[in-house]
Amino acid sequence: MRKLVTTAFATCITMVSALPTAAEDANGEYAVRGLGSVSCPQLISAVENPENGTVEQYLSWTLGYITARSRLSDATFDSLPILDPNSVGGLVYNTCTANREASVEAAVDALIDFMEPIRVSQSSDTIRVVAEEQSIFIRRETLNRVLNRVQELGFAVKIAQGEGVNLADSLQAFQEDRGLAVTRVPDTETLIALFLS
Repeated sequence: MRKLVTTAFATCITMVSALPTAAEDANGEYAVRGLGSVSCPQLISAVENPENGTVEQYLSWTLGYITARSRLSDATFDSLPILDPNSVGGLVYNTCTANREASVEAAVDALIDFMEPIRVSQSSDTIRVVAEEQSIFIRRETLNRVLNRVQELGFAVKIAQGEGVNLADSLQAFQEDRGLAVTRVPDTETLIALFLS
């Protein structure tokens, strides 16, 4: 019996790998399963009334969807440069708030499309950036882009008595100039302001 199940699983994997990357019908429609199929107002209600315990389920569904989009997108290692799950959840909540008629899947899809210009395009390790009490995990590719961008925009603060850029001071100068919360790390709000505003 176990061999039969293993053979069936191998056959299934072979069949799945042969499927087209954009699966939809002739009208461009496809089935959405799980919490992605519910309306944005339902997600908003879950966030605003967390006692029902579904916020984590929405977030889990969202992270799985992002993984699938990363897997199916060309030249993409990670569809979102934002690694903190709570920040991702906040972005989805904001997207749903602005698009109350949408499904959760449509909101997450729109968010991924919006972030596409700063997706992580190749395998990139995760590093921790720390400035005083603030810290954030970020992919090295994204951090390199941040360093280049603050220099392009004229916010690069040189390291005292050395070569290179002081990232925390550069980000503080940028954040102050743009009226952002001063965290001195490349947080979600800062990444959006640096690259997508």
